[in-house]
Amino acid sequence: MYTIRKVPSFFISIMFPAIVLVGSFVIYPVINGIYLSFTNYSPTSPILNWVNFENYIYLLGDPEFWEVVRNTLVIVFISTLFAVIFGFGLALLLVHLTDGSVAMAEKTAYRNGFGDQLAEGSRRLTARFGQPDLFMGVRGQEFPAYDGRAIQGMGLGYATSNRGACHLKSYTVSPEILGIPEKMDPHTTVGKAEITKIFQDITSAVDATGLCLFLTFGVGLEDMLPQLVAATGVSHTLESLTEAGERIWNLERLWNERAGVGKGSDTLPKRILHEPIPSGPAKGLVNRLGEMLPEYYRLRGWSEKGEVTPEKRKQLGLDRV
Repeated sequence: MYTIRKVPSFFISIMFPAIVLVGSFVIYPVINGIYLSFTNYSPTSPILNWVNFENYIYLLGDPEFWEVVRNTLVIVFISTLFAVIFGFGLALLLVHLTDGSVAMAEKTAYRNGFGDQLAEGSRRLTARFGQPDLFMGVRGQEFPAYDGRAIQGMGLGYATSNRGACHLKSYTVSPEILGIPEKMDPHTTVGKAEITKIFQDITSAVDATGLCLFLTFGVGLEDMLPQLVAATGVSHTLESLTEAGERIWNLERLWNERAGVGKGSDTLPKRILHEPIPSGPAKGLVNRLGEMLPEYYRLRGWSEKGEVTPEKRKQLGLDRV
């Protein structure tokens, strides 16, 4: 274990830049300011004479100085007092308003009373009360933050995600909202099948590397490729890595098919498909999944029903699965 006693030069070398910066921009200006306060320094005059405490005597005798001090103290006191009282009061109010939510969360966690039913999840809960259409999700998983009516590609991603309504498996918010790698109109279906497939394949490849998916906001597969090759010793190209992602996606799809999750499951709740958004920039829109799904299946090389074909399995080396 390293200690300062064992390797002082190592720690000094690490701290030296910080010491220099602090000394240059904090300590030196303070010391120099104190020194200049005992002189008649003026930026317009080259003459510098020592005047002892004359500057302080003048300052303490200036009525405007005491007025500034008084105003500063009043502002600091009032602003601090207001911030503390207002913040504390707001916190108490929030605690009071959320008492019911906190209590219900505890009941759900310990499956007490109605919390026992909530713990089953919204899909089972809505079905229990005879209102399955109120469940907002896909394959038993609830929607995350994004409305598939306002962001068409996101809706397609939800409907076709192998693990249900997941935004991480095809984050088309990136091109549709953020404009990365290029801006796409979120309200149209043009090009959404292709970009959804691309994102799903790339995401599957990134997930397989073990790297955090959030890295893709700053780096792409081409940046991860040399790291992967260096770590595994396995030669890869950008094309082979993308194909690996596609193979993973199809393997997951085959798993779902074997588990009975396939035909007819690539859909969205009726509310998303038929109930228009009532207001805002996407007012009047529903998700037009029917326009995107056939093209998505075609680009995937699947059947018209969304089944992984024998040809696609052979192409990806999954013919023995």
